[in-house]
Amino acid sequence: MKIRRLIAVAVLVLFLSSPPTPSGADQAEAYINLSGNVPAFFEIWVRGVPGDLDLGPRIIVNDRLLGIMHLKYNLNLQSLTFKSDTLDGKLHNGASVWGGTMTFKVGGGATCMTVGGAAGGVASQLIPSGPAVGQLGGGADVHHPDVQDLATNFGYGLEEDCPVMASWSGVNQDLPLAGVFMMKITITMVSL
Repeated sequence: MKIRRLIAVAVLVLFLSSPPTPSGADQAEAYINLSGNVPAFFEIWVRGVPGDLDLGPRIIVNDRLLGIMHLKYNLNLQSLTFKSDTLDGKLHNGASVWGGTMTFKVGGGATCMTVGGAAGGVASQLIPSGPAVGQLGGGADVHHPDVQDLATNFGYGLEEDCPVMASWSGVNQDLPLAGVFMMKITITMVSL
């Protein structure tokens, strides 16, 4: 009886001290989460072209460069608005209004995709002025819809120069009112 108990105890000790046999391939997992940040850029600068405008009588000027907008942004763009500090969008001299006609436009195409779009299909965008709806005095939005979704339409942000030009015809009189006529144009970019 003692021998049977000793064999049983020995078998039990051997069974308990031997490591368990794996039943299949074991696997363990751990994770490292990575994150980073791309800084947001949403900037606009304007470089003016020096020199006064010739507002003499009966003068005709086409596409005179007024300035160059430098845009740099990697956020979707909701609007790019041009607005004058005069309600009628015309040049003023105190109480007097310059009587000529003036139109403004911002260049598009391959040089300015903000206005021309991904394909650069629009050569330039006319900025309405005068009493019409969308006048420069009330503000005119000239952005192309493609810049509302940069990821889909470009895959990247944009940094580009966009020329701002004006065309005008002088007052149809030999002696228009003298003086310095002025107007300030404010350009505002708004992100989505």
